[in-house]
Amino acid sequence: MSALRRIWPGGNAFLSPRFSSFLAYGSLLFALLGSTLLVSESDIREGQLATRDIVAPENVEIVDVLATEKLRGEILASIPPVYRVDEGVVRQVKEEMEGFFVGLEDIRAAALSPLPEVVE
Repeated sequence: MSALRRIWPGGNAFLSPRFSSFLAYGSLLFALLGSTLLVSESDIREGQLATRDIVAPENVEIVDVLATEKLRGEILASIPPVYRVDEGVVRQVKEEMEGFFVGLEDIRAAALSPLPEVVE
């Protein structure tokens, strides 16, 4: 021990309780984490029967686009329309539009016709 102090004056630092507990906790943590790596390795081959359940790390959702669109179309076709077509209102709007354009043609014809001469 005295030879160690001569070479390295702070040699007792490795023997301190603080360092010993740090070393023990670090070794325990290394052993725990390392054991999960050893256990998780499996010899799995295609076509082989599974001897245990293997859980995927994340969920993957696969959507059948064609079936989804077909189902969406069927649902939309089964929904009745929310509005009603009132033929009376449609007829009234058509008449108002025709009246508007007839009036517009009258104004245009009056604007394009020559002005009558005023004799004084």
